[in-house]
Amino acid sequence: PDPDFTSATLEVDYRWENSLYLTTELHYNGFGSTDPDDYPALVLNPRVLAGQVANVGRDYLASSLTYEFTPLITGTGAALLNLHDSSGLLSPTLDISLGDNSRLAAGAILPWGDGPTLTSLPSEYGAYPLTAWVQYRYYF
Repeated sequence: PDPDFTSATLEVDYRWENSLYLTTELHYNGFGSTDPDDYPALVLNPRVLAGQVANVGRDYLASSLTYEFTPLITGTGAALLNLHDSSGLLSPTLDISLGDNSRLAAGAILPWGDGPTLTSLPSEYGAYPLTAWVQYRYYF
């Protein structure tokens, strides 16, 4: 791809009075491709390997929904979809305040899409592993 490319994101968000918060984005990545056959070369591109570019697809839809169950407990569900290969990530998270100085959060990253073969990478996120995580934060 051309070393100079265009990237653009359009975001819309809204917060309801009951603390429900929705945000949705469309993202255009001029570096990426609409054809999964191009993904292997893009994944090995120096800009991707250096972390300058994070995605190899062209168009994405992302959305997250956050709700404050109580002042101490917040839940979030987020999804990211590659619009050309129908792969994506779903990420539920629960964040709990344990007091004035600490928080506990837990979540997962649930990928979907066609997995890689020896000769192809048919989807961007189908190669991602199922991931779960826990984080404890202490402030002093």
